[in-house]
Amino acid sequence: MKLDSQKKLFQNQFNQMAKYYDFLEPVPLFLHKLILKKCSSKKDDFLEIGCGTGRLLNLVSPRYKKTVAVDFSKEMINIAKKRINKNITYFNISASEIQFEDEQFDFVVCNALFHHLSNDKKELIKVLKKIKKILRPGGRIFISDFVAFKLFRNLSDWVHYVYVIYNSVRKGKFNFYSELKKEPEIYRTHLKSERGMFFTRKEFMKIFGDVFENSKINFIGKRRKIISMYYLIWDKK
Repeated sequence: MKLDSQKKLFQNQFNQMAKYYDFLEPVPLFLHKLILKKCSSKKDDFLEIGCGTGRLLNLVSPRYKKTVAVDFSKEMINIAKKRINKNITYFNISASEIQFEDEQFDFVVCNALFHHLSNDKKELIKVLKKIKKILRPGGRIFISDFVAFKLFRNLSDWVHYVYVIYNSVRKGKFNFYSELKKEPEIYRTHLKSERGMFFTRKEFMKIFGDVFENSKINFIGKRRKIISMYYLIWDKK
């Protein structure tokens, strides 16, 4: 699928999922706590690319003098604005479309975003280098994304369903079909669209490690899972 067609597909899906999103993707407290610990030392300008419904903005933005938030889903931004709108400038654009001045931001965060560009490595690297340029010396970049064992990349939606069933059993709920039916059809369609898009560990280390030299890369949690979330921290000298 060409990048423009893929962008329109995901844009439409996220617009439709926006009103369900906070239910579909519960707040990853472990990730937000980690980001709060890793904020840049200088607290002037913060940028989040792929801000979604503004849950992280709500936590990080008050620590900075000015905040810029980017998302290609208009409906996501509308919800984010209702959650927090003080000292924040919103842009309804994709990561590929950002046009900021060099060395404009002290802290840049991108969560669960770049796997959507994994089918076009050239465009992905172009965006990463652009983000690198807009960071000020002494600033910090925090990137996280999904990493899957190669065998399960094309089964990512099914892995999700297994997790749903597993969590249901843990809670003593054995009507799995009922639990799965709580998810709207558009969400299941989106998960299916993401098949084969999650990075392998080798890809993540290579692509992001090459652009952000001497960065710190690790997975979140006590141990790697079939699908884990990896993160990168890079400080600009």
